[in-house]
Amino acid sequence: MLVAAWLAVIAIPPVVLLRLRTSWLEALDRPAVQADWEAFRRDMRAQSGRDAPVTGPVQRKVPKSEEPPLKVWLREYVGLAVAAWVLFVSVLFGFFAALIAGLFAENQPRGGCDSQKDQQRDGEDAQKREHGKSLCKGART
Repeated sequence: MLVAAWLAVIAIPPVVLLRLRTSWLEALDRPAVQADWEAFRRDMRAQSGRDAPVTGPVQRKVPKSEEPPLKVWLREYVGLAVAAWVLFVSVLFGFFAALIAGLFAENQPRGGCDSQKDQQRDGEDAQKREHGKSLCKGART
């Protein structure tokens, strides 16, 4: 069950991203989006104080890219994003799976030193002040 959940968590978001990527890139290729990006860069240039006096309380840094960052990311870095997703989610999922497995393993009855017979023998040894006399499977020395 954990393996199926891990595969679903690993596979679904990258598949959705890759399917939507082409439509997002097409939407970002529209002239209106590019015009908005250019207007934003002009505004940042005006607020940076390079072309004119600073108009805002903070000096801004002008973006260097001629294209919107989302367009660049979707075109050039989507493979890196998928690899990072797989790596980080696998580590996080493995950690939580180990916690959950440990939680359920903790509630399972154990044999060996924790058996009813050994616990009774330990109690008898404690009354006789002979602690550690009843060795069970080398757990005590």
